[in-house]
Amino acid sequence: MFFTLDLETRTLQNGNMEVISGVFYNGTDYFTYFISDYDYQSEKLIYAMITDLFKFAPKSISSNVYCHNFSNFDSIILLKYLAKYSSTFSIVKRDDNLVKVNVSKKWSSDPKNVTKLVFLDSYLLLPEELAKLSQAFGGELKGKIDFEVINQSQNLTLLRDEIIAYNKQDCLVLYEIIAKFENFIFEKFKLNIHKYPTISSLAFAIFRANFLDKDANIPITDTYLYDKIKSGY
Repeated sequence: MFFTLDLETRTLQNGNMEVISGVFYNGTDYFTYFISDYDYQSEKLIYAMITDLFKFAPKSISSNVYCHNFSNFDSIILLKYLAKYSSTFSIVKRDDNLVKVNVSKKWSSDPKNVTKLVFLDSYLLLPEELAKLSQAFGGELKGKIDFEVINQSQNLTLLRDEIIAYNKQDCLVLYEIIAKFENFIFEKFKLNIHKYPTISSLAFAIFRANFLDKDANIPITDTYLYDKIKSGY
């Protein structure tokens, strides 16, 4: 089981950004959150969303939560709330990129009564814009919305249905892409993509599992040769 999650924001006149809508999707049900339902306070919206995500995720097994461009956008907003809400919290970074965030919530002393979530950046696994990915995978197309109208709106409630629909569509598109990519990789290489947070880690796993002789060793190159190969690659 995995989830897709998406946040929509608007830029205020003072230049600050506020979250106005959030959705997460499990392949069957949408869970939607809109700022007018939370006294126009982004903090309340985000906290309610995280609370429900932990509530509806299965216990005793780990579930992935994919956000497209999580490393450079969603994580900036979500990290402090995840750290406050979870029982345990850890971050994995590589080359200044936030690769994944592991969070868990204990509900009792029973070791099985715990929810474990892994937040991942789907862009690191599928490094392309969501609109182009939706076309490449032949699924639902990414929606369109005029953010300038949203930024200038004095009454977001009038735009509620349009914003939530756009938000839900992004979650659906990303879910379908990941599901199709998951099936493709398993059919071709018998690997589970949810174990690999980046396209490079997945490629290396495919190489080792399908093309590397069992008795072979992977040579470690010297620095000079490595630099030459890297520049060519």
